[in-house]
Amino acid sequence: MTKRKATTVVALPNKADAQEAHKNFAEAFYSEKALQAEMEERIAEVREEYSNSLQALKLTQKSALSQIQLWAESNKEEFEDKRSQEWSHATIGFRHHPPKVAIVKGRKDDDGKAWNLTKALEVLEVNEEYVIHEVKMDKKSMLSDFKDNPDVVSESLKKCGLEIRQEEQFFIDVKEEKLD
Repeated sequence: MTKRKATTVVALPNKADAQEAHKNFAEAFYSEKALQAEMEERIAEVREEYSNSLQALKLTQKSALSQIQLWAESNKEEFEDKRSQEWSHATIGFRHHPPKVAIVKGRKDDDGKAWNLTKALEVLEVNEEYVIHEVKMDKKSMLSDFKDNPDVVSESLKKCGLEIRQEEQFFIDVKEEKLD
């Protein structure tokens, strides 16, 4: 467990001291950027050094995976009792994904057009238990109306236990030119 060092922040008495702190912040910012750039450059060199070897290993893995998968699919009876097998270097097997509702490929409607979700929902309307009607709050409209008429919207939202809230956060945008 790492220990955290408590730091005390002291309020600066005047603008000149705040500007000096600002200069210190900017100097640390630029130094950090320079170190990060140097680090990224060295990392890129190492990546380049190993890229050919890694690519060859990935191709070997991909080829072996395809061969093993083809064997497993051709020998499904090996997996009837158990969906996976422990081998010396790995466990191989088949995983079942959760079932999902999907549109049947190639299905056409009476007009010969491809079947889609809209048509499926039209048919499902007959079986209401399979259809969910969602109600969502239109926050964009609320905010837009609030700009035009804040008192009325605030009062209306207050009745529902809602309010328009805007937060603020302090920031420093360091200029990209170097310090003197």
